[in-house]
Amino acid sequence: MNPGSRKAGWRDVALLGVRLGEGRPPVGRQSPPPSGIGGTILYFVKDKPDNALVAGSSPSPRPDRRVHRTRRALGQALVELTLHKGYEAVSIRELTERADIGYATFFRHYPDKDALLQSLLEETLAELLELVMPVAHDPVHAATRLFQHVQTRPDLYRVLLSLPPSHPLVQRIFAVGVENILAFSPPRPGAAVPADLAAQHLMASVLRLLKWWLEQGMPYPPARMGEILSALVIEPARRLAFAP
Repeated sequence: MNPGSRKAGWRDVALLGVRLGEGRPPVGRQSPPPSGIGGTILYFVKDKPDNALVAGSSPSPRPDRRVHRTRRALGQALVELTLHKGYEAVSIRELTERADIGYATFFRHYPDKDALLQSLLEETLAELLELVMPVAHDPVHAATRLFQHVQTRPDLYRVLLSLPPSHPLVQRIFAVGVENILAFSPPRPGAAVPADLAAQHLMASVLRLLKWWLEQGMPYPPARMGEILSALVIEPARRLAFAP
């Protein structure tokens, strides 16, 4: 069903797979995922009466413990080196030395460091969705869980949020968020702010607020940041641009 063909309100907004308002958790069958962020990407679940974004994974066998340890070591090495010298300056040789694995072993797991970073993003999104979807009907609670997840993996989030806006992963995250804000929340008639502009602002503000919180050493607890995100970003955007 076309999201625009039914009466939908701010309760139906999906942002990075998180519904930030009232409503039921998404139900339905999974549609084939579009091309995008590797094996785990954000895509629509189509059924009646709701559509929503979830994380989907391409079928793959569960890696054995040795594979898991190698990938975990490489991921940790990428995070540490990126925080030390910046993502672009990190070489695969440095990654393998930091992870204490053979250079050739890296290429049995990933074609390049972008693929390694992509896998970290996929894992992070999947964990985040599992955490917030049960409380997606409550925007403050869902936002609180977002900040709680960031708090448990601050270095990884620092890396992801340090990427330049031109990086393909950043562009993909931003585009998916904006597209689905617009798909699930129709514009307010006669609104002072165009809905597409409000969606861009909303998505950028969420990412910027997360980055600020990390840069400042997480000065407020997740529960307070959930309240701030709702009061500072979500509610103003709803009142100015989107139908109630």
